[in-house]
Amino acid sequence: MVANAVAALAISQLAGEGTKVALDALAEFGAPEGRGLTLKLGPKKNPLLLVDESYNANIASMNAALDLYSQVRAPSGRKFLVLGDMLEMGPQGPLMHAGLADAVIRSQVSHIYLVGPIMRSLADELARRAERDRDSPGVTHVQTVDEIGEPLFLALAYGDAVMVKGSKGVRLASLVKTIRERFENV
Repeated sequence: MVANAVAALAISQLAGEGTKVALDALAEFGAPEGRGLTLKLGPKKNPLLLVDESYNANIASMNAALDLYSQVRAPSGRKFLVLGDMLEMGPQGPLMHAGLADAVIRSQVSHIYLVGPIMRSLADELARRAERDRDSPGVTHVQTVDEIGEPLFLALAYGDAVMVKGSKGVRLASLVKTIRERFENV
């Protein structure tokens, strides 16, 4: 993305437009839905921060998103994760899911909601770690996105942050839509 921005600035300069036109256009640029779109929903002073990564998930993108989310600060201090299965990982899938535990813990979340049968391996790994470390996040595991709404909405409040990430086939975009509907208009 940075290389594309630099190229846009150079082309704007060569076209005689100067950098202001390109900088103004770049200022309007944002991540698309499902690919890192970050929204502040609700009241301006105490919004719910929603990070929508619901379009795709693989081991590299999951780790990158978790690393970025570890830097997010929620107004209330409470951060939540909703992670769905990374599909098409083959026989190593469960091991790769369990391997996300360190990145999840580094993200400093209050609670993590895991969606899908393969995410069971991450839930089990986090449970093992919780036996040794009482500061581990709470974990809720469900099989489908249809089961996650009620427990998540009982926990979420304005001032919190939540990141939603998973493979498109897990259908987490429907959860993002519901979060937006519930928190967008105050």
